Amino acid sequence: MNDQVAKIQADQCRQWRAGNRVPVETYLEQHPDLRLREEMAVDLIYSEILLREELGEALQREEYLKRFPQYAPLLWRQLQLHEALRDASLPEGSSAPAQHSTPEPTAGSSGGFPPTVPETGAGGAAGDFPVIPGFDILGLLGSGGRGVVYRARQLSLDRVVALKMIRHDEDLADPDSRCLFQREAEAVARLEHVNVVRVYELGEHAGRPYIVMELAEGGSLAARLAGCPLPSHEAAALVEVLARAVHFAHGQGLVHRDLKPANVLLTQDQVPKVADFGLAKRLGGGESLFPSGTIVGTPAYSAPEQAAGRTREVGPAADVYSLGAILYECLTGRPPFRGPTWWDTLHQVRTQEPKAPRRLRREVPRDLETICLKCLQKDPKQRYASAEELAGRLRLFLEGKPIPDRPRPWPARLWRVIRSHPRTSAAVVLFGLLVVGALLLSRPPDPDRARKEIRDRVERELPYVFEGHEPLPGPFRWIVGDADLAQANPAKGYFTVQMWGDPGLLELVADPWCERYRFSAEVRHEAGMGNSLPGIYFGYREHRTPQGDWQNSFFALTFADQGLVPISQRGHNGEFLSRVLMECFLCKTRAGRLEPASTHVGQSKEFRPALPGAGQLAPWRRLEVEVTPEGVKAYWGLTPEGRDLVTEVPTADLVKSITFVKKLPPGFADLPAEFRPRSGLGLYVHKGKVSFRRIVLQPLAGRR
Repeated sequence: MNDQVAKIQADQCRQWRAGNRVPVETYLEQHPDLRLREEMAVDLIYSEILLREELGEALQREEYLKRFPQYAPLLWRQLQLHEALRDASLPEGSSAPAQHSTPEPTAGSSGGFPPTVPETGAGGAAGDFPVIPGFDILGLLGSGGRGVVYRARQLSLDRVVALKMIRHDEDLADPDSRCLFQREAEAVARLEHVNVVRVYELGEHAGRPYIVMELAEGGSLAARLAGCPLPSHEAAALVEVLARAVHFAHGQGLVHRDLKPANVLLTQDQVPKVADFGLAKRLGGGESLFPSGTIVGTPAYSAPEQAAGRTREVGPAADVYSLGAILYECLTGRPPFRGPTWWDTLHQVRTQEPKAPRRLRREVPRDLETICLKCLQKDPKQRYASAEELAGRLRLFLEGKPIPDRPRPWPARLWRVIRSHPRTSAAVVLFGLLVVGALLLSRPPDPDRARKEIRDRVERELPYVFEGHEPLPGPFRWIVGDADLAQANPAKGYFTVQMWGDPGLLELVADPWCERYRFSAEVRHEAGMGNSLPGIYFGYREHRTPQGDWQNSFFALTFADQGLVPISQRGHNGEFLSRVLMECFLCKTRAGRLEPASTHVGQSKEFRPALPGAGQLAPWRRLEVEVTPEGVKAYWGLTPEGRDLVTEVPTADLVKSITFVKKLPPGFADLPAEFRPRSGLGLYVHKGKVSFRRIVLQPLAGRR
């Protein structure tokens, strides 16, 4: 029946967008069985409402109540919800009073809630935190639609915890708010699982209930992703862990109903934990706080039955769908559906099929794509029967074993045909081999295919991730250096470069194909000698002089945890300090060697280098530049804590830095003194051993 409604809705969209406005009554006359299914009939009515608004018409509530009096109670609730949210045009994941969901986090949020203005106390000043006996409030972690979460120290056990309370005083009088809050506390208190955020204590002070929970110091999965996909095996392993935790919750009689990256918290060791059971539903009975027709969850991660408001049908299969949506975002860097407004996203979830992950990121293995798309089936019966079954499929993939859902491979189908018609098949196969051989001899493989893949993603405003697989992270060329000096570690998704002499420049792209982009990489400085510096570079240009020599200019963002640079100065307290630098380089290339001259650009940032002892590794550092025609912003920080702004340099100052360096060494008079965003970018290594991972090129809005 759900398939029948989906087909009717698809035809409805085609007819209306072609100018043929077929009314809902026509479909109900053609399919009389739908008249008896109230929720499905309202689905069709609501589809017409969305189509009319898409064509610029205003909603007339009374018109639909008169046209369909038999569905008035459910239709009335649907129209109320629609009117409450229509004008707000909320983005996906935003909170809304009738939508009942926690908002999506911004980068850097913690605890699954986006940072907001801190609550004001009785005095009204920000930072006047509530006084709870037995707890020392250390700061605000964040807040959502109904709850606010504080970082606190539990004095009796001397441990740091997350303390969650109802957000506003006016919510205390709202019975739904208190009931939802109590439901979350009771739900999670019953779940003793290593991958579920633990509830330590329930309490109430001055009429205000609170929950004392385990604090996950690593932030949320949403903050970790931030639009960038994970390596395929890492994504599969993460969702397998989540699926087993969700199956445990189902075994305890709970359906989460709001699984999404924002509600997956990470420990310092990056162990994922499911959080926020505020919208959980008890299986096998219990009165729901949300009437039929109410949309519960976050649109981009909600199952179609949730998006349609069919709350009675929402069960474990809805959580399997949400796990598939999380896996989809881990693989592609975006959720399966993302409309310009909240309602557009709901409409897509109900009526459209998701793009195959391999269309957005070709590196995704076929078996993992098959697993992901099976979770995202519109019909709950077509998904995996349980979260445990999903976890089992992911385990098979991680172990390199075939999955039962894999489509029969074409060689097997071909062999059946050959056995049925051996002589004809032999002649056809021989002829095909001759044709293929001739084509291979006449048309060599395209050496620029990988670069075309990058350009194709950038043109579609999608990020490109250079993964640490063989032979290196995708297309590249050594401007200076030797490819033999690089060693890949595919299992852990990074590769290592050693350069003990001149600086090495590994160009990833010669042209980012857009004027505005973000280029980032995670870097680990493993060993160094002398003035050892690793980093990233951008704005690389080559210029040939009349004498036939090559001159080069580029900008690099560098740091050092090893070598002499970290101990070149001491701070006020005597500790060794290093600096994050952005430099402008001018170089002559002679016999494959760089002869550079450089100057610092903008501000630098002091930091305490790791200087690890024997057998220890330095931490991963995140380097990032945002390049636009107006100038450059440079960021850095530890992973996954976040990033800090190092410097912001306008284009005029970038040009001045090139001009300044030209005055120092002779022979650069012909080099153009200008900065162009569409120039080469890649990785920089000088006198050291450096590892790189999660290298991302992300086009920015307004790039044309």
